[in-house]
Amino acid sequence: MNLQKWDLTRIYNGEEEVNRESKRLSEMLGQLENRESLLSLKEWKDVATTISEIEAFDSLYYILLMEGAAQSVLTIVREHERSLKMKMKRVLNRQSQLYAKLSLDEQALFNEGLEGQFDVSRVTSTTPSEAETALFSMAGETKKSVELAINEMKKQLVVTNRLTGGKLSIAEANKIALHNSNEKSDETIVADLNQALEKQAPFFAIMYNQLIQTRITESQYDKTNPLAESLKSNGITNDTLKLMWKTVDQLIPALTSYIVKREDGKRVSWYDYMTRSKKVQVNIRFHEAVERIGDSLSAIDQRLGSFVHKALEQGWVDATLHERKQGGFCAPFLTKGESRISLAYDESIDSVRRLAHEIGHAWHFKQMECANNLYFSDERFEMTSAETASIFFETIVIDSLVADERNKALRKQMLSWKIEQMVHYLMSIRSAFLFEEAVCQKRKDGPLITEELEQLSLSSQQEAFGAVFTGYERYKWIKQSHFFMAEFPFYNYSYTFGFLISQGLVELASKDAAFVNKFGLLLSETGKMPIKDLILNHFQINLSEPAFWEVVVGKLLSEIKSWHDM
Repeated sequence: MNLQKWDLTRIYNGEEEVNRESKRLSEMLGQLENRESLLSLKEWKDVATTISEIEAFDSLYYILLMEGAAQSVLTIVREHERSLKMKMKRVLNRQSQLYAKLSLDEQALFNEGLEGQFDVSRVTSTTPSEAETALFSMAGETKKSVELAINEMKKQLVVTNRLTGGKLSIAEANKIALHNSNEKSDETIVADLNQALEKQAPFFAIMYNQLIQTRITESQYDKTNPLAESLKSNGITNDTLKLMWKTVDQLIPALTSYIVKREDGKRVSWYDYMTRSKKVQVNIRFHEAVERIGDSLSAIDQRLGSFVHKALEQGWVDATLHERKQGGFCAPFLTKGESRISLAYDESIDSVRRLAHEIGHAWHFKQMECANNLYFSDERFEMTSAETASIFFETIVIDSLVADERNKALRKQMLSWKIEQMVHYLMSIRSAFLFEEAVCQKRKDGPLITEELEQLSLSSQQEAFGAVFTGYERYKWIKQSHFFMAEFPFYNYSYTFGFLISQGLVELASKDAAFVNKFGLLLSETGKMPIKDLILNHFQINLSEPAFWEVVVGKLLSEIKSWHDM
């Protein structure tokens, strides 16, 4: 396969350059830390740019991780990010103190000088004190340490294939388990994988307990809880979340009916369902995937298709196959107006979907490059917005692939595969949400032992899937990396939200000539107001009312019916 490798020359030119950049930013922030006056409009713009430059260290970390950089280099990059972020927090804290000393008239005059480009009153009202900054910094370091430790533990964990004697990583073993056509070999590798995870599960449990307790302690400081904090940072209310799950409930009978019919009326285990998944018998070479993604999006707006080709031509994407790759990611460099995308492209239709998904993230970041933000991503970047953008892109591409296929048998395979994406976003993702919700609740009473975590994981899957399977995925709580992400608790329901919202937006895109302008503006304002308000402002859609959700349900039910009728 002729797969694209990303171009890092505009992003990374060695450790010395990283150190120089860190020193430059540190010196600039040092000058601002002790300022006895409020910053000018130009200086606030510089601060916004600097925040993006600091966050580029985080993006660089994940890129270097994929490149197999030495641990010493990764540690240096992380330390630069931590140190610079602390300095920036002190700058904002100092500005908060200065702003608070102004009279109301002086504050109004100062705000006039910012020409409406920055809302410093909002920034300063939410800037923590030095003591709070130190506390939250310590909590943040604990969470990141847990994430790093978990990643390292997973990297070191070896699965021994008893049939061949071969040594496999977790990702390799899991991929074989889910995609092997040899039933005996499949059962063996699943057993080998579970055995390896079972041995190390107590260590994962210790680290996960630490992460959850840190989150609980942080939220208690604000007299709230991890889920409430997550909903607030993701721009939706608990009522919207409940309405979303109510929408999913309306789709469960149809999805269950699909699963039962696909298995010829037999009840099977989750693993059997996954390994016997009806594969789409098509191989799409990388350059063909790029063309199809570009064409699909150009049908909505030519600018979207042009963006796809620009990203590929400028070397944003690394699609090569490597054991280090698990899933995919998009790392932004906002001040450069670029992103870098990592995925392992294997010519499957799912690879096309993942490529479209990550390009959707890149387009989202592109809309944000000129935004004057005075917050770090963990304070303003709504994952609901992020997954709406990415899943909108993949939905456009998937719909196009299905609609354009003329071979009836192949088209049914594609439609079946598409419905399985619904199963993932609406059932599997919900099981992750239910698990994390239960863990946060029970962790308040003390640490949870391995067996308790495993039972919560299995019971959450059973509830989310409506008990349609005879058995469920063991040690999902270890394998699913989102549970251990330092900055994003409950990184699960955002996928369901993004999936459902994108279905409705796809309907609008075909009818509204100004859709892309509106959608781009909405994404450029990520974090400036809750996504529910942005959707209302730009599309006049009220997510608190059932009307929009009913349109989405109708669309998805129609697709499931089409499969039954074929």
